This record gives sequence, C-alpha cells and structure tokens, in this order.
Amino acid sequence: MIGLTFSSFLALLVIGAACALFFRSILKPRPLGIAAYMGQLIAGWLGAWIGSAVVGHWGWIIPTTNVYVLPALSGSLAAIYALIESVRIIETLLTPLSLRDTLAPANEKTKVV
Repeated sequence: MIGLTFSSFLALLVIGAACALFFRSILKPRPLGIAAYMGQLIAGWLGAWIGSAVVGHWGWIIPTTNVYVLPALSGSLAAIYALIESVRIIETLLTPLSLRDTLAPANEKTKVV
C-alpha cells in the first residue's frame, strides 16, 4: 500500500471526504471554516491509508484499486474523530478559567444576605 496508484489515491480521497462530511454534518465541530474541513479531509485520507494497511484485507474491495472499503472507512472515521477530540482537548486546556467558573454555585448555606 506504500506505492499507491492514482486510482487508489482517489479512492482513499473519496472515502476521506465522505467521512469528513459525515463528521461535519453529525458532530458540527467548533471550527467551521474550509481550513478545518481540509484538515479533516487530510486526516481522513491518512486514516484510510493507514487503516487499510493496519486493519487488514477484509470486506469489499474497490475494483481496479487495492483499497478495501471497510478497513479504509474505519481508519478514516477513527482518524477524523481523534483529530476532532484532540482539538477539543487542546481548546479546553488553552482557555483561561474565568472567575465565574471557579466559584462555587450559591446555595442556601453560602448565600450572602
């Protein structure tokens, strides 16, 4: 799978694009620009490429390519999900805590009259 033909590259690109569109419509991640979609597309393509090599050769194969659909699909979905969640984790770590978030909620014992 290291020496890709152009048809294999296009098949992986279509699988990555479909998975990126799926995640954009279902999860609605924070960054909504074209750059975020392109990042997800690249992650989807890499995940599909690695997934078809790591997960194995099972399921349907795309004719005239050496791409198996189910391993490529699962690898692409996993890579895009990992990218989205790592961006969310980094985003939450970089946001400063406001005073409102650190204070305890007022209840009857802590209420000041």
